[in-house]
Amino acid sequence: MNPQIATVIQQIEDEREKQGNTHWNISKETGLFLNSLTRIMETKHVLEIGTSTGYSGLWFAEALQATGGTLTTIESHEQRYQEANKHFMQAKVTDTVTQIKGHAPECLQELSDTYTMLFFDATKMEHISYWKLLAPKLQKNGIIITDNIISHEQEFFEYKKYVQSQKNFQHSIIPIGSGLMLSVKTQE
Repeated sequence: MNPQIATVIQQIEDEREKQGNTHWNISKETGLFLNSLTRIMETKHVLEIGTSTGYSGLWFAEALQATGGTLTTIESHEQRYQEANKHFMQAKVTDTVTQIKGHAPECLQELSDTYTMLFFDATKMEHISYWKLLAPKLQKNGIIITDNIISHEQEFFEYKKYVQSQKNFQHSIIPIGSGLMLSVKTQE
């Protein structure tokens, strides 16, 4: 792993150890999984909704440096946005990461790129709107990863029902961290 990125990841993990997970960052296990999946799929363009303090973004950025890809990440909370910006600068990944400050449903309407991987880790009640806006922008064989699918099962009931009704996707739930739903786009 890139030593500069590893140092900042460790710094965030040390802060979480002392203060608790007050910024709702993913687990280290989830970070390792996302990093590996990004490498295996040779992902070129990831969109993350819910930057928080940049912990998951660093795991993506490390893998994307290897694949020659980029990360676009959206965060609405000013303090977390600034904290993530600091972490991305410390890790020297600002050439790989583009941050967007704003509310995802509005920001998503302005994005015109296509993506190979989408990571949803933000306001649970908005996930269906993320899906509807972004599924058409996902390349065939691309993947939508939804975090907290097990830990927030109640909040995700309607989302899961909607997602599983989409016939052009195959879905799996992986018991890593807070639970991940992987939805692979099998046809346009």
